[in-house]
Amino acid sequence: MKKQRILILAEQYLPGVKGGGPIRSLENMINALADDFEFFVLTSNCDLNDHNPYEGIVNDHWLKKDNYTICYIDVVKASWFKIIHLINEVK
Repeated sequence: MKKQRILILAEQYLPGVKGGGPIRSLENMINALADDFEFFVLTSNCDLNDHNPYEGIVNDHWLKKDNYTICYIDVVKASWFKIIHLINEVK
């Protein structure tokens, strides 16, 4: 049976740490439910109150991780059109 997809829009996510509790809560939820659901995380490419993107991150493309798929949005070049396009790729 195909897993249901869940799209999470989060201002910060891993490898970020400055966002604190919400990052850890999402990480724990994804790890706990990964066997039953397919998770997609759409998030910014930098940590809370940072203007420098994470090193080694590919922007604006879905990247497969162990328990989820993630897309880091370039916050400098973000647009509603780009966000909607990335959401539509999840279906």
